[in-house]
Formats: sequence, structure tokens, C-alpha cells
Amino acid sequence: MLSLRDQDLDVDAIIVPSMINREDGGPGQRDANYCPFVSASAYLLQAHVDTRTRSGVPIIPLPFNLRSQQERRDQLRGLLAELGIVDADIDAADAAAFAELQAFNAAIRRRGDAILAGLDGSQPAVVLVGRPYNTADRGVCQDLPHTLRKLGILPIPIDFLPTNRVDISPHYPDICSPSGQSVLAAGLIIREHPHLQAIYVTNFCCGPDAFFLGFFRRILGDKPFLELELDEHTADAGLVTRCEAFFDSLRIGHRVLV
Repeated sequence: MLSLRDQDLDVDAIIVPSMINREDGGPGQRDANYCPFVSASAYLLQAHVDTRTRSGVPIIPLPFNLRSQQERRDQLRGLLAELGIVDADIDAADAAAFAELQAFNAAIRRRGDAILAGLDGSQPAVVLVGRPYNTADRGVCQDLPHTLRKLGILPIPIDFLPTNRVDISPHYPDICSPSGQSVLAAGLIIREHPHLQAIYVTNFCCGPDAFFLGFFRRILGDKPFLELELDEHTADAGLVTRCEAFFDSLRIGHRVLV
């Protein structure tokens, strides 16, 4: 945001979404609400950072409910009215965008199904468990997937697992967070798969993970996992050492891939 603020941008507005919930909850779960910090991020930004841009471009927060089609479309109409845009076919645009989102989710899960079906023990594999903005951001996670590849381990994103087909309600019937639902569903998949290990990537002082880590540990039972807690002081050398120690304890890895 600070980078955008300090540029001379040839745009009409900068839109900062406030994500309220995800489009789908897990089987047996009633809600799919994002962490309060994620939902409040746009407003925290406005309250604590000088967001006035050099070029005078307005910064507009957008509350966004993926779960409710009607709310989502009403919020988009409100945004367009604020921008002075008329005669836009919101319903058609929303339907097309939502179809693309669903197609993307289906595609990565098909890829995940193919990967899991091909695991036979000859290729060590580990699921990167956690929120995608931690596990899939190369800067935030210190390029952890590349580190694992160098150790001869196949890293699998949590989004590739068929967590949408796993019902965690017999264990935890009312997990409102979609990230928590995915974490616990992933735990059940990893526990039952003989060729999967887990690395749980979390943030320093993450409130929800204070609960989910314990739940995840119970789900895995006797199967060990590595917890990596990241903050702004985390260095990649420390991650490498901890990964090496974890896989050494399992007698896995250290075959360099190119």
C-alpha cells in the first residue's frame, strides 16, 4: 500500500477489499468467516497509515462477502456508484468472476488429486499447512518450497488437498474460520496418508493459531509435524536448519533436486 501511495498512478482509485467471508464453508460447518484482522485490514490501514497519494487518487475500502451472492453484488453496486460508474451489468460480471474462481479451485484440487495418487514413498512429500498468504508468499515464507526441494522433499500447498470433501464436524463441529477448517481437514488427510508429512507455517502471536495448532496436533495423533513460526526477524538459514533436523528425525530427505 505504501508503495502504491508513493507512485504517480494513472488510475481512478485504489480499492482495498475487506474480506468478510469465503465463498464456501467446509462440510458440516455453518460459517466461513475470515480472521478479524483480515476483515479489518482496510480500516486499520486507514486509521494508522497516511494513505493520501501523491497523485490524489482516492483509496476506497470495500467490504466484500463472498458467501452471499446478493450481498456481494450489492457491495459491488455501491462501489460503482461511489466511482460514478453507471449501466454496468454487475450480475453478469459477478457470475463470470465467480465461475472463474470456482474453476481455479477445481483445477488446483485436480492437480492435488493427481499428486496424491502418484505418491508411493519414493518421493518424500510434505504439505505446507497454514494460510495461503503465509505458505504461498515466497517473501513471507522465505521461499520455503525452494528450500524443501533442495532437501529432496516435494512441497504440496494446502489448497491442493481435497479439504472441501472432508467433514471435520465429528471432531470439531463449529469452526467458523475457513482457514481453520482447511487446516483441520488437511490434518485428517495427512494423518491417513502414509507418504505425507506436515509443516505448519504460522505467524508470531497469531490468535486463531493458538487454538488451531492444538486442534491440529490432536488430529494428527502420533504423527509428528514441524511448526515454523514466522516474524520479521525470521532468517532463511534458521528455516533450513529446522527443516533438516525435522526430516533427519524421520530419516527423510537430503537428496538435492535440480
